[in-house]
Amino acid sequence: MYQISTKTVKIRKEQQCFACLQTYEKGTLLTRQVNRYDHEIGTVYVCPACEMIFQENRDELLDPWDRSFAEGCVRDFLEI
Repeated sequence: MYQISTKTVKIRKEQQCFACLQTYEKGTLLTRQVNRYDHEIGTVYVCPACEMIFQENRDELLDPWDRSFAEGCVRDFLEI
């Protein structure tokens, strides 16, 4: 995975956090990340709480096979 850009944005429509899968309403501040993965470009949104968890637990959250984050990884990490 290659990260193209990262920016904090006020979302214009309801979005789901990639890491915890919680849905956020229009007007919420989320981090928007644009990535290239296997020759495709995609956008994910991450909430501020998950951003902090990423920073503190990066190695535990990374998939050991491809060194990327899986969808719902923070939710799964917190359930352990």
